[in-house]
Amino acid sequence: DFLGHGTHVAGIVAGKKNGPSDFNGVAPEARLLDVKVLNAQGIGLESNIVAGINYAVDPDGNPGTQDGAHIINLSLGGPYTSPNSPVVMAVESAIAQGVVVVASSGNCGPDCPSIACNGFIGVEDPGTASNALTVGAVNDFGEYACFSSGGIVNGTMKPDVVAPGVSIISSAPLASYEVKSGTSMSAPHVAGLAALVLEANPGMSPSTLKYLFEQTADDFGVVGKDAQYGS
Repeated sequence: DFLGHGTHVAGIVAGKKNGPSDFNGVAPEARLLDVKVLNAQGIGLESNIVAGINYAVDPDGNPGTQDGAHIINLSLGGPYTSPNSPVVMAVESAIAQGVVVVASSGNCGPDCPSIACNGFIGVEDPGTASNALTVGAVNDFGEYACFSSGGIVNGTMKPDVVAPGVSIISSAPLASYEVKSGTSMSAPHVAGLAALVLEANPGMSPSTLKYLFEQTADDFGVVGKDAQYGS
């Protein structure tokens, strides 16, 4: 991992504390299936992301075996294009096959969008997928992170929930730690929680898990602000 982004995300999901100065992730020792779809600059083709999603669902190419991921975390995104974009369709297909898909809402919020947004404001693909569990970002006090994307996409309010995404310390390459901010950091908090829930409730469907998270989340929102906080 030459960028460090994937290592940081993986540590939030499943990092295990090994000493007094180390940190646990949300679901320590959860098994990870790492699928690299972006280059050393964090850039890649949509076709590679689609291939990565399909591989995670069925690594051996044999649909009859249960060897794929139970949860896919997608801490990546690009400008919304259409409700039927290839990456959104791949996400929806994975969910239809029983895989929970957690996606970051994007860092193109209206208040302080990332320079990488190039003027785009709104929820990014694949977080626009209706059945994905799309995650926005808040700080440690439950306050909206100004970069966190939100809005109504194809009649669906996104994000679905929020999680910590500001100044998150997690693993970095070469056995170190670093602090990062973004919805890329908030999504794996929810993916780790999903792992714990599925461990306790094997076979729970993606739709049931999504409903459970939405109905039991702390309500940080105020009237007219659900596009910031979701449920």
